[in-house]
Amino acid sequence: SVALWALVAASPLLARAPVQPATAATSSPAIAPGMAVKDGQGGAVGTVTAVTGELITVKTDKHEAQLPRASFAVSGKDLLFAMTQPQLDAAIEQQIAAANAKIAPGAEVVGLHGTPVGTIASMDDQYATVKLTSGKLIKLQRTALAAAPQGARIGMTAAGLDAEVASSGSAAPAAPAAIGTHASE
Repeated sequence: SVALWALVAASPLLARAPVQPATAATSSPAIAPGMAVKDGQGGAVGTVTAVTGELITVKTDKHEAQLPRASFAVSGKDLLFAMTQPQLDAAIEQQIAAANAKIAPGAEVVGLHGTPVGTIASMDDQYATVKLTSGKLIKLQRTALAAAPQGARIGMTAAGLDAEVASSGSAAPAAPAAIGTHASE
């Protein structure tokens, strides 16, 4: 799912609506999975799929996104949201495109805790070849990389990637490394 932190702010729509903030502890129903999310005109935006602390995960017809609880207001048994479903889908698609644009040849690749592991040397639709800080090359499934503020991120350390190269003896395709699965950096 996509987190839309900067995208969704307090809206005049929510200020005008006769509703209670989603954080208020009142007789309003608790925010829970399955709850309908509607825009200010009553149009369907999506459905709540999860509530985790101050984040509410909403599934639209196209995407699932984590949104700040403060972006919603309770109205009866529904949640009100300032954007329509097409507006929310478009905003999510813009964020996905911006994130994907960061994963390109020349981009820095960081491992766990943001430690540099190398640079993307080349890419195709399925694989990314990363030149490690050791100078070695490793070919990874593109899905092993995620967007990071400075380029791309992988859930392995430089030493772990060097070990992959050593064990394969070449830049053979490596299995995708799930982000955050290795405990040390």
